[in-house]
Amino acid sequence: MPGTPAPGAGTAWWVRAERTVGPTATFMAAIWLASAPWRHGYADDRQALADALLVGTVVTMFTLWRRWSPPRTLQLLRASAALGGWAVVAPWLIGYRSPAAAATTTAVGATIILLSGWGVVADAHRTRGERQPSRRNAKWN
Repeated sequence: MPGTPAPGAGTAWWVRAERTVGPTATFMAAIWLASAPWRHGYADDRQALADALLVGTVVTMFTLWRRWSPPRTLQLLRASAALGGWAVVAPWLIGYRSPAAAATTTAVGATIILLSGWGVVADAHRTRGERQPSRRNAKWN
């Protein structure tokens, strides 16, 4: 229709970029976390190993689910951010024996929080124009 903007034409670049960069970077961070015990040599620390495998695997599954199930995006982003928060505080709450485990888990957890936060903000920005007007703001004919 003439005069109608193309879908996404008025959307900020960082909102459009989040659709592809956000899930890809979160997926890579989660895979990094899940494989870190063997790459950084702390697979003998049972708490760190279990935590890295659990958080890394669940965030990986959430990211894949988010990629192919857009209606659940906000819930999955919040859950991923919560798991990232757990990864940040887990070394001190659980008591990792390896400093490499604590550093890796904290860094990757912070990365997951930032990427999930970016997704939450982009989702809010993206859906702002799609919300239905409230009754108070509705125009009467």
